[in-house]
Amino acid sequence: MIKSNGIFNYDRKSNPRALIFRHSSKTNNENKTTKTLHNAIIKILDNYGNSFMSFDDIANQVKKKDLWVRPSDGQYPEGYQIRLRTVVQKKYKHLFEERNGKIRLKKT
Repeated sequence: MIKSNGIFNYDRKSNPRALIFRHSSKTNNENKTTKTLHNAIIKILDNYGNSFMSFDDIANQVKKKDLWVRPSDGQYPEGYQIRLRTVVQKKYKHLFEERNGKIRLKKT
């Protein structure tokens, strides 16, 4: 059972001392956090004119703009996680195209 104290969620059943970080949305629209990593990636690519960007550059922008953190540990994604989400996972492949280790949104 997960209980909340407003800032952190904690799971008493699996580990009574474990805190699961819940990243809350910010009120400032410029730095508004997104609920999913692929939406954060789309937002970054849109902001950069949909030019090809490396996975590490996208990960750095996610961190710099505070767009998304991993729900499991509250950490920002690494470049390899951006690659997994955009190129490897079939669920999101239709959104992105890759060329020479860089990605952009697929043009429709």
